[in-house]
Amino acid sequence: CSSTAIGTITIKPIPQPTLQTNSPRCNGKNLSLSATGGTAYTWTGVNSFTSNLQNNTFSNANPSQSGAYQLTVTAANSCTASTTITLTVHPTPSISATGATVCSTQNINLTGNSVSGANYYWLGPNNYSSSQQNPVISPAIVSASGDYTLRATSLAGCINTSVANVTVTQAPQINTNGSDTQKCEGDNLQLNANSNTANVNFSWNGPNGFFSNQQNPQITSITPAASGVYALSVSYGPCTVNAATQAVTIHPLPTGTIISNSPVCETKRLTYQAQSPNNIVTYLWQIPNGFPQQTFSAQRDTSKLNYSGNYTLTLTDNHT
Repeated sequence: CSSTAIGTITIKPIPQPTLQTNSPRCNGKNLSLSATGGTAYTWTGVNSFTSNLQNNTFSNANPSQSGAYQLTVTAANSCTASTTITLTVHPTPSISATGATVCSTQNINLTGNSVSGANYYWLGPNNYSSSQQNPVISPAIVSASGDYTLRATSLAGCINTSVANVTVTQAPQINTNGSDTQKCEGDNLQLNANSNTANVNFSWNGPNGFFSNQQNPQITSITPAASGVYALSVSYGPCTVNAATQAVTIHPLPTGTIISNSPVCETKRLTYQAQSPNNIVTYLWQIPNGFPQQTFSAQRDTSKLNYSGNYTLTLTDNHT
C-alpha cells in the first residue's frame, strides 16, 4: 500500500549588507561608518566598540580607533549576515618651528621639523611664503619681524601647524666725526663715536695696546707710538657691527740745538742761531735782559755782563 504527502519548504535569502565609510581620516576629524541591507544592525570593533545603530559617527576620531569593525545585519526574514571593514585614522604629524632674533646685517634662518616625507609651507609678514623646510630670508629687514606660521602636511594628507617668532633689530649707524686725526706728542687725543641709536655698547681698539669701552675716550700725554688706526665696534641687542675706523698721526716734538759764538768778551758781538729741522715755522727766543725774539738767528752788539745766562729757544713745526 502507498500514499503521497506534500509539504512546502521555504529557503529564505540572507541579507547582503553594504558598508559605507569616509575612512581613512586624520586625527581629530569625524569618522563615519554606516550600512544598508538589513533591518537590524550589530557592530563590534576596537576599544570594545559596540553599536546597534545603522549609521555611526566617531567625533574627533583618533588613531587608537583604527582597526577591524564587524557588522552583523538581520533581515526582515530574521536571516543574518556578517561582514568586516578596516578603518584607519592617521596621526597628526609632529611639528616644530624655530625663528630667530637677528640684526639687520644678518640673515633670517627659519627651521622646521616634522615627520619623514612631510611637505612644508611657511607664511609670514610682508606676504612672505616658502615651500622650503628651512628657508633663509636675506637680507633681514625690520619689517620682517613677527610671527611665521609653518604648515606641515604628512604623506597621509594630515596637517599640523606651528608658529615661530622672528625679531629683526636695525643695526645702529656709527661714525667717528669729531675725533682727532693729528696731534703733537704730549697732547691729549680725543676719540668720538656718534650713534643714531641709544643704549649702544662701544668698543675701541687701537695701537700700543689701546682698548676702551667708553663712547668718547681720551688718551692723555700721547706719544708717537699711539699713531695708527683706531677701530670702533658697537653692540646693540643681536647686532655687533665693526662700525668705523679712525686714522691718527702723533707727531714727535721738534728737536733743535743752539749754536753761538759764546763765550765772548764784554763789548764784543754775541751771535746765536737755531739748528733745527726744515719744517719749523716759528722760532721764539727768550734771552736774559732782553725782549723775546722771533727769528732763526740773532745777535747782540756790544755785549754786557748781564747778557750772560740761559737762552731758551722754542720751536714750532708745521703740524697743528
